[in-house]
Amino acid sequence: MKISYIVINRMLEENAAKDSALREKLKRTGKPLLSMSRKLSDAELLEMLKSFDVVVDKEKFEAWRKDFVSAQALSEWIIATQKPKFARNFEQDWLWMALAILWERWFPESPSFEMIDDRIQAGYGLLHDREAM
Repeated sequence: MKISYIVINRMLEENAAKDSALREKLKRTGKPLLSMSRKLSDAELLEMLKSFDVVVDKEKFEAWRKDFVSAQALSEWIIATQKPKFARNFEQDWLWMALAILWERWFPESPSFEMIDDRIQAGYGLLHDREAM
């Protein structure tokens, strides 16, 4: 069974919030999380993509994203067709995260699967808060 990157990220984020040893391990290994990636500027994300030999601007990104429902699918296509250069395995995570963040910033009117998943999770949070009242 294939689990989406957004779900894996959410599980890691939730577990790291409760487990200091896991937080330390993630920090020590440099494993990125979407929450920390969202702190980067567009320019920093684009520079990171460029460091993997993925050169993109808003116009090119818009053309690419129209063929995909998720940043994950787009990142997998880029890996298969453009052969980016990664020094470490987790850099593939950075590719996906940069694409997911740029998509939500640049094209909020055309939600990706990741954006929809975030909204669903926010709804679950509201439901949980309401039940706790």
